[in-house]
Amino acid sequence: MVPTLDVREEVTAARSDPDAVSRFCAALLASLPRADQRRKGELYVRGLLTASGRKTMRNLAAIADDPAAAQSMHHFISCSTWEWETVRAALAGHLDRTLSPRAWVVRSMLVPKTGRHSVGVERRYVPALGETVNSQQSYGLWLASETVAAPINWQLSIGKGWLQDHRARASVPADEDGTTSDGAAVQAVLKAAAWGIGPRPVVMDARHSALPPLIEAFTTAGLPFLLRISSGCTLLATGPGPRENRVAAASAEHLLSLTRAQRRPVEWIDPASPGARRTSLVAPLQVYWPGLSGARPPGPPWPGRRRSARRGSGAARCG
Repeated sequence: MVPTLDVREEVTAARSDPDAVSRFCAALLASLPRADQRRKGELYVRGLLTASGRKTMRNLAAIADDPAAAQSMHHFISCSTWEWETVRAALAGHLDRTLSPRAWVVRSMLVPKTGRHSVGVERRYVPALGETVNSQQSYGLWLASETVAAPINWQLSIGKGWLQDHRARASVPADEDGTTSDGAAVQAVLKAAAWGIGPRPVVMDARHSALPPLIEAFTTAGLPFLLRISSGCTLLATGPGPRENRVAAASAEHLLSLTRAQRRPVEWIDPASPGARRTSLVAPLQVYWPGLSGARPPGPPWPGRRRSARRGSGAARCG
């Protein structure tokens, strides 16, 4: 049986207690079939924790008294046939047990690049920066509790144009047919859901995303979600004002203005200031995405009813 470890304690003690890393890696890398793979995996983890400067293979392998360690580690990471998803699932399981997460947070990760040959690199417009950047684009999935957050999955966005030009040289699998940014976000979540960890509400800033694919994917998977959307998005809502049974179509900003009298204070912990508590005003409002199958309230108004007509459980935050 693979031992269950407290990941937070193991990583904190790693620099002062070499055995802590060994115990952590024994649990995390138990699925690797060969002893040399497990040894190289532990060396890689130790290098990540202790190497200064850039995390190149040469720097990561410098802790080993072996001139060939850098080349051996590069082969292990880049070419060896071990199942990385199994290792990542083991990490997710450990973190799920030790952190007791309240949510799955999806975050965009942009890596600017100067060249053209790294996997998935292309020029793309970045709304947050207001400019076009030569970069890699991926999404990370984080398990978040009230005090701690840790990443468990990553999905790189690879455009069809890049695949067409570089598939053979980059050894991209034949079944990879390209992934949009929003598709990468969905895949990061659905792969983690398949690992058997306890499902939590998916929290994501979706102001610059195509909302229908996100809503459809999370709803079909049975995952509750909280999406931050742009103020101009058109939504359907029941009971946004005094006429409770009316189905209204309006912008998220307008619907939000109609609920001001229903706002209530909600206290939350600010991760940017450990221990600091903030208060926000929140108003619950049942909303529906127009045009999505199963998302619109059926027929005439329903007197006295307050249940949603669509599958799954979702919410939107206007921002």
